[in-house]
Amino acid sequence: MSVFRRILLAYIAIIAVGVVIAGFVIHQTAKLEAEITLATSQPVEQLDSAHAAWDAFRMTETLVNEVTQAIGFQDSAVVLIKFNGLIGAVESRLSTIQNAAAHEKTRLALGEARAAVAAWKDSAQILLGIKPALSIPAPHAMSRMTETVKKRLDVLVVDAKTGVEASRNAIVDAVQMLKTMVTALVTIAAMSCLILAYFTARSITQPLSAIESQMRTIAA
Repeated sequence: MSVFRRILLAYIAIIAVGVVIAGFVIHQTAKLEAEITLATSQPVEQLDSAHAAWDAFRMTETLVNEVTQAIGFQDSAVVLIKFNGLIGAVESRLSTIQNAAAHEKTRLALGEARAAVAAWKDSAQILLGIKPALSIPAPHAMSRMTETVKKRLDVLVVDAKTGVEASRNAIVDAVQMLKTMVTALVTIAAMSCLILAYFTARSITQPLSAIESQMRTIAA
């Protein structure tokens, strides 16, 4: 094989190694981008919705307490609109969590929270005179249901925070793995280039050395 062909093959091999490394980096970058998108959408959306559900329920609880304790005059029509809007916000946020929930544990906690909110809603509607009933819920029973709702919502908030932290850790691990693999590939590519350069230089110098040796023999 001629020297020119050897040099050409060496350069082709170097370019091929570079293309393989570039393709791998592009693939891993796209994978990392997908993980970042997931981490910044579902877990964050779940956390925001859990906090919003908590805030909306606290406002609903305050409204019910103000009406039942006769703190200031409240028009019944206005109370109805406020109550439906606030409790509707709680239920809407819980639905958002359901759409973003990725684990069975979250779905189970969400089911418990929905059941607790539904029971509290029924009792609150009776206390506000919105819903007819044969008996009025006792204050201690209402307090117990309120605490149950708060505990269920707390579980959702903690679960959402755990999901966000897990996603963040997954991204950190993916970035670290990408750095390690790229470093390894670059090292391999550099070693390959050095080896190719060595054999290329040797393929050039050996014939020249042979010619030089022959010339010396002839001159002698």
